[in-house]
Amino acid sequence: MGDFQAVKAILGERVKCTCDDGRVATGELVCLDRIKNLILSNVVEERWVYSEDYSRETTLDRKVLVRRELSQAMVPGSRLLRVEIEKRIYVKNVKFSG
Repeated sequence: MGDFQAVKAILGERVKCTCDDGRVATGELVCLDRIKNLILSNVVEERWVYSEDYSRETTLDRKVLVRRELSQAMVPGSRLLRVEIEKRIYVKNVKFSG
């Protein structure tokens, strides 16, 4: 199975994208373009930020996990470190010859 068929098989499935700046976006894969930009829908983005940058409240923790929900998001291919899908989805939809 070629790359195109492998990507086509996971369209609409939930993927987890880790970026080089520490952000993690999880959502349904809608589109992948030629330079590896991903479009996700129903996205949850998580990132760690310094507490003093995010809130005026002082905390003992230096970093806090910030989570936001987005209807859609574009994940730049140039920032991607890793894209993960559930193994059960991969095994069910993507069958490689060989």
